[in-house]
Amino acid sequence: MPVDIVIPVHDALPYLHKCVDTVLQHTPQLNRIIFVDDASEPLTTAYMLGVLHDYPSSLYIRSEKQRWFTRAANLGLRLVRTHEVVLLNSDCEVQPRWLEELYAVWDEA
Repeated sequence: MPVDIVIPVHDALPYLHKCVDTVLQHTPQLNRIIFVDDASEPLTTAYMLGVLHDYPSSLYIRSEKQRWFTRAANLGLRLVRTHEVVLLNSDCEVQPRWLEELYAVWDEA
């Protein structure tokens, strides 16, 4: 089942880079990444726009004023078009089969 992944971002480029790399590597069900740029510095913004260039199905939204995690997350969640969605911190690194394991926990509930 396709999944949208919302990632609120405020700088921390090395962590974001690792997060995106692992999401792309270990999420075959990925529909798109929705980046919510929470007033990041230009280098971080450029990285996200570069990812969009390579993965044009993904989305990018920017807040010129920092809104902090919860408000940034809500901005991204409004753009979800899939039945399944995951909200990730930009410093998360996912592992192989991470989404399948998450679904298994949901199925137990």
